[in-house]
Amino acid sequence: MNIILRRGKLKAGNAHMYLIKNQLSKGIFITFTGFVGAPIFGYADVQCGDVITTIETMDQDLIDCPADPAVTVQGPTGILFMNGHTIQCDLGDGTGILLEGTAGFVSGDGEVRQCTVGISVEGVGFHTVQEVFAFVNTNASIEVISDYNSVRFNDLQNSLFNGVNILGENNSLVNNVLFNFGGTGIYINGDSALVSGNAIDINGGDAGIILDVTNGSRIIQNEVVDAEDGIIMTASGQLNNVISSNVVSGSVNFDLLDQNADACTSSNVWFGNIVTTTDPACLE
Repeated sequence: MNIILRRGKLKAGNAHMYLIKNQLSKGIFITFTGFVGAPIFGYADVQCGDVITTIETMDQDLIDCPADPAVTVQGPTGILFMNGHTIQCDLGDGTGILLEGTAGFVSGDGEVRQCTVGISVEGVGFHTVQEVFAFVNTNASIEVISDYNSVRFNDLQNSLFNGVNILGENNSLVNNVLFNFGGTGIYINGDSALVSGNAIDINGGDAGIILDVTNGSRIIQNEVVDAEDGIIMTASGQLNNVISSNVVSGSVNFDLLDQNADACTSSNVWFGNIVTTTDPACLE
């Protein structure tokens, strides 16, 4: 696996993806919090193993944190602004940030690295993860287990397996940059996901996006490059998914692949994608 050592630096030939990240990040605090730069809340001495139940702004890095999870954000009152700081798991084990309860919030241009899972989104749901850099985690940069969560404007790189696992229902993954994974950029095993506006350079990994057991999901206007297969639908009898207006290129095998026997007649819609190779040929 090609490991990138400098944060935010994508490999040569993918300057367009780096530009997308820069453009997306400019308005992040304006669109959600109304702030430019660090939020004007008091700084907190956040320690390894803390459970955040109020508004907290980190004032230090947490390196080689032995607690699992390293930090827990408990919604609805828990809000964590990372303030550019790092959470690093000890010996590469455990979860970096765990969101529990309802409507927790994590943001602030921070880095979560060298964990089994960088950020695990659990509890009831309705959480938000935005403007976080997840780097060199093992199983996944972000894993979304609960429902109705929003993951947006994040920079995810170099997990040994997957970038994002979407396992709950009605989750949105919008305007993220994903680069260099050994497995899959985005794995979907939950209904009614919205995956849109993401830039995915899998850098030779297995797949850009996999739709596994999912119905009613929308995969719209993503860019996928340099995967074994670009966008795959497994043979799971999925219904009513829309895969539209994606740009897929550089795939070793197929840009679009539907493994279901009824791929050309099912209720799944493959339409308006910019691709070169498909299997079966009816996909577009």
